[in-house]
Amino acid sequence: MPYTDPIVLGLLLVSLIGSLVYQWRHGLRGGRLAVVTFAMFYGLSVIAALGMHCVDVLYGLTHRLTSFVTGKPFAWNWHTYSLLLFGVLMISLGARWLRGALRLGRGDAAARTELLRLAGIMLLIVLPTVPIQPFFGVVASGLSVIALLVVGLGGRGLATRASSIQDVDGWESARAGAGLR
Repeated sequence: MPYTDPIVLGLLLVSLIGSLVYQWRHGLRGGRLAVVTFAMFYGLSVIAALGMHCVDVLYGLTHRLTSFVTGKPFAWNWHTYSLLLFGVLMISLGARWLRGALRLGRGDAAARTELLRLAGIMLLIVLPTVPIQPFFGVVASGLSVIALLVVGLGGRGLATRASSIQDVDGWESARAGAGLR
């Protein structure tokens, strides 16, 4: 499909700026803003890149383009099916990651654990693609490792602070409900 790479790069830029603005408007600042912005960006980048991958495969199929891997025209076969299935699987994982990132931004302590698990799953899925598709495999694996590090190390303090804030808020609402204010 023409202009695939510029479209993906544009979507990535919009995703990064949009993630930052969204979390800034919701009151996040400092390290928490950086961690959650990256988490949102990672999810959106997976969705954008693999969404465009699926569009590109379908475009190649409908226009009978030649595959750069096989050198043959795209046809409905196991190869095309597996390319689309891979894209749909990764888009679904990216959407789950994005939901988890939004929960992390709201202070949900369980979101960090879910994000770490999802990043590990995504890494296990994309790492074997390195010999098949060196550029995508390396980029996707590298981003998954960075996501593990950012959420794993940077998100550590967020989960404990968020849970202590929720406990304080819960205590305050319980006292107010009991008329103890």
